[in-house]
Amino acid sequence: MPFNNKKSSAQHSHQQDQLTKYLSQHEGCMSQSQLEGFIFAISCCPDSHIGNSWQHQVLPKVQLQDASSVSCQLIGILDDLFSHTQQQVLDLTYQLPINCIPDANAISNFLPSSSFHQWSLGFMRGYLLTYELWRSFLTAEDHQDFSTAVFILGFFADQTIAEEVCQENNLGNFTKFCLLLLTKIPEAIDTVNRFSLDLHHAITAIEAPSASRNR
Repeated sequence: MPFNNKKSSAQHSHQQDQLTKYLSQHEGCMSQSQLEGFIFAISCCPDSHIGNSWQHQVLPKVQLQDASSVSCQLIGILDDLFSHTQQQVLDLTYQLPINCIPDANAISNFLPSSSFHQWSLGFMRGYLLTYELWRSFLTAEDHQDFSTAVFILGFFADQTIAEEVCQENNLGNFTKFCLLLLTKIPEAIDTVNRFSLDLHHAITAIEAPSASRNR
């Protein structure tokens, strides 16, 4: 599957513009690209195992219980973005957002100004929130494929760690290895999408009998 080259709907774009403006004007918030990666990672897991605490990581200075119109609007936009992304994951159609496409210069993707670096950083933050759930779900057979996909998607989050991994594992020329990983990103996203769909089905099957008994 190629990188995403489709534009969002007008409503979705307007909401993103509102959120981007707020994020850029308030210290401590994630960048828009970091948010995109973060939302993708957490939306791979069912709502019942995520809760709402993640919203505070995105908007640390917004009181989640605040009834003000601005707070409610921001939380609503976040919820819509989460639902929109999760639906793409479950439809196996999620792709890297067009504003987060990697630069052809592999090393540039480690720069703080790189939107893909920010996406990768956000993805790893979100994945760490869901790590325990994935650890309990993945079988030994699946672990390698999933871990490889996570490795690829999170590789550009930290250049120092990336260089250490290459050196410790004798992965050859660092720049060439980075270029190789860039070609693997669409496949890695497809892998995460597929495992996420399986995770949702597995948890739904577990929770459905319990929900029926509680009626």
